[in-house]
Amino acid sequence: MSSVNPNFASQGWKSAPFIFAAIGLENMAFLSVGINLFPYMFTTMHFSITDAANAVTNFMGTSFLLTLLGGFLSDVCLSKFWTISTGAAIASVGFTFLTLSSSIPALRPPPCPLLSPECQEASATGKLVLFLGLYLVAIGSGAVKSNLAAIGADQFDSTANSKEKREISTYFNCAFVAFCLGAIVAVTALVYVQDNVSRQCGYAIALGTVLLATIFFVSGRKFYRRTSLGKNPLLSVARVFVAALYNWRVAVPLDSNETIQDEESGDKVDNYIQRTPQFKFLDRAAVHTKAMTNDTIPWNLCTVTQVEEAKIVLRIIPVFASTIMMNCVLGQLQTFSLAQGKTMDRKVTHKFEIPPASLPFFPLAIMVVLVPIYDRLIVPVIRRATGHEHGITHLQRIGVGLLLAVSSMAIAALVEERRIRVATASRLLDRPAEIIPMSICWLGLQYVTFGIADMFTFVGLQEFFYSESPAGLKSMATSLAYVSIAIGYFMSSLLVSIVNACTRRKGGEGWLPDNLNRSRLRDFYWLLACLSTANLINYVFWALWYRRRELADGELRNKENQDLDVMSSENQ
Repeated sequence: MSSVNPNFASQGWKSAPFIFAAIGLENMAFLSVGINLFPYMFTTMHFSITDAANAVTNFMGTSFLLTLLGGFLSDVCLSKFWTISTGAAIASVGFTFLTLSSSIPALRPPPCPLLSPECQEASATGKLVLFLGLYLVAIGSGAVKSNLAAIGADQFDSTANSKEKREISTYFNCAFVAFCLGAIVAVTALVYVQDNVSRQCGYAIALGTVLLATIFFVSGRKFYRRTSLGKNPLLSVARVFVAALYNWRVAVPLDSNETIQDEESGDKVDNYIQRTPQFKFLDRAAVHTKAMTNDTIPWNLCTVTQVEEAKIVLRIIPVFASTIMMNCVLGQLQTFSLAQGKTMDRKVTHKFEIPPASLPFFPLAIMVVLVPIYDRLIVPVIRRATGHEHGITHLQRIGVGLLLAVSSMAIAALVEERRIRVATASRLLDRPAEIIPMSICWLGLQYVTFGIADMFTFVGLQEFFYSESPAGLKSMATSLAYVSIAIGYFMSSLLVSIVNACTRRKGGEGWLPDNLNRSRLRDFYWLLACLSTANLINYVFWALWYRRRELADGELRNKENQDLDVMSSENQ
């Protein structure tokens, strides 16, 4: 658990430029690999379309899942600074392997016409070097992503005054803009280099970008608030469940006079949390009985704040789970939508074509414009109407994004239906290597809609997890926004496998064959739209059920600080 030096002045916006630069550069390097990996796997390494899609979603999923490990290391073992620095070093090694993989001809199969029976898949050695590079990047990126946003938010004193609390929201919005700017360069300049100059040159630039991000981050060290490692916060949560189980025969206390307050925590008074009525069975963990001795108390008795922190962990789980389906949709936009783009007219001029992997440019560019407008113009107007410091609550912001994600899949299904009609009219259903006379810009509709959805949901999730989580779990909690993406990618792979297995039972090619012109991708998108709708309904239920954490008011906190030994039960 990291604890902040209370005597260290707020460094908020002084440290922000270094954090934003690191966020943008790291995401630029990472996304330049992930966003253009599917075409490389499919056309150069000769994986099947489903194997290539699963390889991409597994890589991206693992990268985001490992943010949980990065958050754990910074909260429990290392500081955020050293976790980020170590992760950047590991990612640099990974990019080095990717550069070697794409530079050495023996590590790639010989070129061949698309979908030709003569195509050979990559050798075992080629796959080993490629996947070694990818997963070293995944490990390093996981450590960096989970802590960059959190270390920046730590520089603001959220308990000092309402102005700084509002600035934390602005900080997360600015961090998201930096994230998007890095992504824009990745999906335009770096993807263009990979497709038109050389893959090895693109990966070498990505390597240099990671090194530059590390330099920027380390340069701001003197502005970062110093932290020290304290007690393991996960151990504290585990103690609550053990203590509640130990006291399972004790009656659930009716009021705070029957519970032990926060004398043993050693935390600032500002961190005391009011007791809530949910998960009442855990309240038994804060009841002192005559049977307890000094030897048994550490694992059989907790403070009210410790109990409430355990409740917070339980409460955020269903909110977290309700965002996974949206990221399953994201997995499809980075695989099958790119495959659609390969079949469509990509020409902007006679000499310039839009690479399919550059399609995310449209939503990213719109988000870079919309986020400042939302933060500086829309939020103040809504704030005056609602009285809420952020205009709308974090949960409402997440819900808007989930609703737009449903719309993006409906749009994707309609666009795919039109693509197939054009292919049929042009007699190209059995000629997948030829270009369908339909502009790739049609795919921009689903990307733009999902991008706006992501602007609401991703930033809302990060703010929600950071503000609601226990003090010692900030990095791990913030990483849950990425873990949701990870599980969404894995669910995407699983869903593709299930759909193929179910639709190939009678010996056909199924919904998702290698020839997309003969696929039923439209039906697959409608399936995702229906699943996303069901998920939205599920989210609304849990959002209405959720109860925000409430810090004890000043008068109550002072009283608790003075009378810490008084409140106990005489239960046996």
